[in-house]
Amino acid sequence: MALARLSRGSLYQPFQALRCCVAFVPRSTGLATDANTEPFFEKNRRLGRPLSPHLTIYKWELNMNMSLFHRITGTGLSLSIAGLSAGYLFVRDWDSVVTFFQGLHLPHWFVIVPGKFLVAWIFAFHSFNGLRHLSWDFGKGFLKPTMKASAWTVAAISGLVAAFLASY
Repeated sequence: MALARLSRGSLYQPFQALRCCVAFVPRSTGLATDANTEPFFEKNRRLGRPLSPHLTIYKWELNMNMSLFHRITGTGLSLSIAGLSAGYLFVRDWDSVVTFFQGLHLPHWFVIVPGKFLVAWIFAFHSFNGLRHLSWDFGKGFLKPTMKASAWTVAAISGLVAAFLASY
């Protein structure tokens, strides 16, 4: 019975009354509406206004960097998992892959250790910054000094953990 009442539109009826109150308002196209007004884009160009000042008007702060690197490391981890999964599916002879990389004779201190550090830092940073975001989900750490301190803490701990993991 209730399902039949829902199908007849009883929940939709309150919105029918709003339909008559909503007026169609056309959006501006950036063109002049009459001969005496200056077009929008020409006026902004004459006044020297930038087209899109989204990043140029803000002071670059640590929290912005942390947010940017959190997104970059998350994307990197996702692409790494996808690449390793594809490699697992399509490469049947892993011995030849290992032999190929050993045959390159890469210097351990110049390529291997920094590569291990980079991989470890990406994982550590994203994990610890994720814990920082999780604390925000509980409503903790929203004061500006606390946010700055937690950002520096995440940066320091992720660097130390990455150095520790790269040393093995």
